[in-house]
Amino acid sequence: MRAPVITASLIAAMTINAAAAAQPAGANAPAAADPVTGWSVTAGYETFEFRDISRNMNPPDASPVKWRGEGPVVSARYQHTRPRSSHAADVTFSDFGHFEYVSPSRTIAGAGGDAGSQIEAYYEYRRHFWRDLGVRGFSLGGGIQGIGARLALERHISTAVETSTRIAGGGAAGIVVAQFDRWNRFSAQVAWANGGIVSNRHTEHSADRQSAVSTSGGNWLSDLTVGADYRITPLLHVTGGWRTQAAGYSSSHMSFAAERHSITAGLVYVR
Repeated sequence: MRAPVITASLIAAMTINAAAAAQPAGANAPAAADPVTGWSVTAGYETFEFRDISRNMNPPDASPVKWRGEGPVVSARYQHTRPRSSHAADVTFSDFGHFEYVSPSRTIAGAGGDAGSQIEAYYEYRRHFWRDLGVRGFSLGGGIQGIGARLALERHISTAVETSTRIAGGGAAGIVVAQFDRWNRFSAQVAWANGGIVSNRHTEHSADRQSAVSTSGGNWLSDLTVGADYRITPLLHVTGGWRTQAAGYSSSHMSFAAERHSITAGLVYVR
């Protein structure tokens, strides 16, 4: 069985806009230069899919068949923002089910017991380099992420035979961010992250537990997110985002290409 490690940060779905939070109406609002701290919780829908790669050279899409599942995703985030920089910590959990095999010509339902889940955590630092670039409110910045993740997959060959795979590891990614923050209540953001993970994979087969395989490998990831933030009150924001991610993994003759798509919404408490 082949299974991916897909990690990345959930950037835009939990964006806390520092300028909007730092300029609320009211006598007790903080000054624009004051640090802003926020906590957010978001939830939504995510699809997860991968396809086997027959070799490590081009073309990367050697197999046209995807193993695709879907399910809920939830996340919690803490962020501390200053006028020129921000620090954030994030934990995200995804649960996948309803798997199916998708080819260019038809779709076949997977076994009822096919399932997957992933938990990922990261620390992120961003620096805002250019403000009011070209037009008022438009800014560009960049940063880095430290990433940790664990992926669990259960795949059935038949109702009585299954493989179980656990992949866990950590790595880093770089981020480029474009933000538009011209109005007091509303802001929008696009972020792209690219990096890599070093992981340990453990796979077992129900027909022969003694044949379990443990090996190390690595993967690349590329993540694009688009998000928006709207201030309801000085202390409460609503946030939403769309995300698409591509990734690949290679370990001891095992290779795959993977995709991940999600849409989320939630609330941000700011003080």
